[in-house]
Amino acid sequence: MSYALFRNKQIGLKQETQSGVQELNIGPDCYGLQVTEITAAVEPEVIEQEAFKGSLSASPARIGKVPASVSLAGELKNSGESGKLPKIDAVLQAAGFAKRNVFSVSISVTTGLDKVINGKTVVQSGGAKGLVLDVENDKLYYAAINGVFMPSETVFSDAFNASINGTPEAAGFLYNPGTGENSDGVYTLAISDGGLKKEIYGAACSFTMETSASNYPSWTAAFTGIANKYSWGGKADALPEGINWENHLPAVVVESNIKIGADYAPITQSIQIDLGNEVSLIEDLNSPTWFKHALVVKRAGTATVNLSVADLEQSGALYQKLFMGSVASMSFKIGEGSGNRIDVLLPAVQYTGIAESDNNSLLAQALTLKLTGEDDEILLWFR
Repeated sequence: MSYALFRNKQIGLKQETQSGVQELNIGPDCYGLQVTEITAAVEPEVIEQEAFKGSLSASPARIGKVPASVSLAGELKNSGESGKLPKIDAVLQAAGFAKRNVFSVSISVTTGLDKVINGKTVVQSGGAKGLVLDVENDKLYYAAINGVFMPSETVFSDAFNASINGTPEAAGFLYNPGTGENSDGVYTLAISDGGLKKEIYGAACSFTMETSASNYPSWTAAFTGIANKYSWGGKADALPEGINWENHLPAVVVESNIKIGADYAPITQSIQIDLGNEVSLIEDLNSPTWFKHALVVKRAGTATVNLSVADLEQSGALYQKLFMGSVASMSFKIGEGSGNRIDVLLPAVQYTGIAESDNNSLLAQALTLKLTGEDDEILLWFR
């Protein structure tokens, strides 16, 4: 007799070549994501027969659609190696994030540096375009939109001009929310839940993240998909050989350079960000499961910034920003060094709420922010 062990849990994720068609070959490169929670459950649809039959007793029901839900949680961290994709890549893309390559290039600024908005300003040179992520130490960091910036050219936007002095170098990966064809990738999940096989396909997910002064940075994702009811609950297959587990420790959150607007650096205890995904399963009578696949159909992102203590010099100004519906940029970083740092850019957050509470006899404040934009309300730069 074999027994299921609660802590014996692993997950493999693979993007589907054809959305809604289960991937059967989940190789070692699809595994390795370390998680702190895996919960997989089915929610069978019970179709009752309501016809009168001359008796008050219930009739047998049919089982219809069998959707599945999977909850994951883990430590938010980069790959630990320069130029290597983070293992969370699959989760982010299942949540509707699009991925772009980031480059750095040496520049000499001519005009307009004060007009640059990181995560918003798009620069071009010749036929190439890039989204500006940062300008520091005479280097321009940008996410490639198309083409390649060449030496001795001029890079410019409506208000910014600079001369390119070198050749672009790789500087990580950017994830930004997508719409339509930029966000319709769905995934097959192969889960061993204590040794029980649980397979879900056609799946998409929500995404949240949190940084705190008392814990590692973390993330959660809630997947919605279709259960493989023919294999569900059986004995899980052996894991493939050659898995590269992400067993390095995440960076602690310290010296995060938290900034809202041009000069507000709040005394912050924790930050929670919710992408606000609404995920729906598309019903299809032509499918043997009655489902096509899941899809992210709406985003309503929010952020909560928990201040350790209210600042008597700043609080009045915060309430004025709330009453005026002010919009500002926000940014902070997690970790330090190539392969270990994540920059979080929220280019246009709107104040929507302020609440006070007791924090060890300090009067704390929580700022509620709405994430706004055009597929750029949150940018995660793994650098």
